[in-house]
Amino acid sequence: MDHNKSEIKKELFVSIALDETTDVANLSQLYIVMRYVLNGIPQERFLGFLDVTSERTADALFEIVCYIISSLECGSKLVVQSYDGAAVMAGHLGGLQAKVKEKFKHAIFLVLSRSFLFDA
Repeated sequence: MDHNKSEIKKELFVSIALDETTDVANLSQLYIVMRYVLNGIPQERFLGFLDVTSERTADALFEIVCYIISSLECGSKLVVQSYDGAAVMAGHLGGLQAKVKEKFKHAIFLVLSRSFLFDA
């Protein structure tokens, strides 16, 4: 994550995308991707998977987002947050996007489509 952090420090804006998938062991895995533009070229950095099987609430996911944003020191640069349309993610009152928007005022919410990540 240090390489990503040094790149992100140079940029004006960043985006975070999260989605959950179930693996072959039937565990709920959250994948995390940061997007930004580096020297005029869009970058998409996969940060990893987190096992969220035991805790998939908006509050738990919010803690994860805050940890990532804090670790990368990019809270003031976060302008887009993208998740799927599930209520825990997209809910406008108590969902993750509402919690993130409250803390990071410029982070607009975009519904994540499956084709958004990992397009060739």
